Amino acid sequence: MKKKLLIGLSTLIGIALIIVAIVAPPAEQPGQVEPAPAPEAAPEKTGLTPAEKSYVATIKQQVLAVSHALAWLMQLMQSPEYGTEAWVLETASQVAIIWTSCNETMQIEPPDSMAHIHNKYVQGMKHFDTMTELLARGIDEADADLLNEAITEMQTGAQLLDEANKLMGEFTEGRS
Repeated sequence: MKKKLLIGLSTLIGIALIIVAIVAPPAEQPGQVEPAPAPEAAPEKTGLTPAEKSYVATIKQQVLAVSHALAWLMQLMQSPEYGTEAWVLETASQVAIIWTSCNETMQIEPPDSMAHIHNKYVQGMKHFDTMTELLARGIDEADADLLNEAITEMQTGAQLLDEANKLMGEFTEGRS
C-alpha cells in the first residue's frame, strides 16, 4: 500500500508540473520583439469593451492563483517534511487557494460575448474543485486510489483550462 501511495504521489507531482506549464501564461522574454504585422489590409478590429477587459483580468488572476498554488503544492509533495504538522497546514493552505479560486471563478458573470469562454473555464475549474476534495481525502486516508482519481480530475481540468485559454487568446486577438 505504501509503495502504491508513493507511486500515486509521484504521478501527481509529474502531472501537476505539466499542468502548471500548460495553465500558466508564458513569461514575457526581455527584449523579445514581436514581428511587425503584414502590410495587408486587416479587418477593422473593435478592441475589447471595458467589461471584456475586466473579465480577462479577473480570469487571468484566478488561473494564475490556481497554477501558483499547484506549483507550490507539488513542491510540498516532494518535501522531506511530508506529513509533519507544518507540511499539513501548508498543504491545506494551497488546497484552500485552489478551492477558493475555483469557486470565485464559478461565481463570475462574464460579458455575453465571452460566455462560451467562461463556460469552458467553469468546466475546468469544477474538475480542480473535485481534485481538491480527492487530494485532501487521499492524503488524510493515505489512499492511493483517491490520489489517482485526483490526478485524473487535475488532468481533465488542465485540458479544459488550456482549451479556455486558447479560446480567450483567439477572442482577444480578434478584437485587438
